[in-house]
Amino acid sequence: MINKKDRVFTIVLLSVYGLILLWIVLFKASSFADLNYLPCERSLNLIPFHYDTEVSAHWNEVLLNVAVFVPLGLYLGMLGVRAWKTILIGFAVSLFLETAQYIFAIGAADMTDLFTNTAGTTLGACIYLLLRRVFKRTDRLHRVLNILLCAGTVLFLGLAVFLIAVNS
Repeated sequence: MINKKDRVFTIVLLSVYGLILLWIVLFKASSFADLNYLPCERSLNLIPFHYDTEVSAHWNEVLLNVAVFVPLGLYLGMLGVRAWKTILIGFAVSLFLETAQYIFAIGAADMTDLFTNTAGTTLGACIYLLLRRVFKRTDRLHRVLNILLCAGTVLFLGLAVFLIAVNS
């Protein structure tokens, strides 16, 4: 079981991750100055993995969607959420984000995104379960994961600040 200090740290990291996820998905990783230039698009694609245009760029997006949701599965696993609930939460978060994009006309609501985001959460949950089998002590596993996820968050935020500064 995760100790209280590590649990609080994991919750803080999960909160920061949630804000980053909102920024990436809903605000297209834009700076505050660029928010006026967000795409005003309301479209709905109910056919998974269907693309009207060239496909190779879309496969990169598919892989990025999976990768962006892996931390959600890891965080929820660390907080003791069962794997099947983690997958449902990942699906619900993705459905919320896709619905918000459609309602606010800030992107395309896409079944492919729903599937790939849920797959990313599932992959994160599976990685956590695999690591839990490898590590004999879960407290050590949680500490290592918190350090790695914190480092990833700091690197991502640093990259985001750099990109915003360069593009402003």
